[in-house]
Amino acid sequence: MNLKANAAIVGAGDVWDLRFKRYNIGTNSGTSGTGNGGACSTGSTDFSATYVAFRVYESGGYAIVFEWWWANLWLN
Repeated sequence: MNLKANAAIVGAGDVWDLRFKRYNIGTNSGTSGTGNGGACSTGSTDFSATYVAFRVYESGGYAIVFEWWWANLWLN
């Protein structure tokens, strides 16, 4: 899924970060690949108790990240 181009991308390679297949979500990072995607397990199944590291707000068609470490989240 290419959110910037609003299109689905089918194919292999290292140019993807997240993979969606039915109920499974995969990342292209660490031992699974050389991409920039990443995730971690919080160890919690109670989503209301899980800490949100950042929130993205929609503003005029652009996503704006409001947190102290926002500069590290900008993508190429």
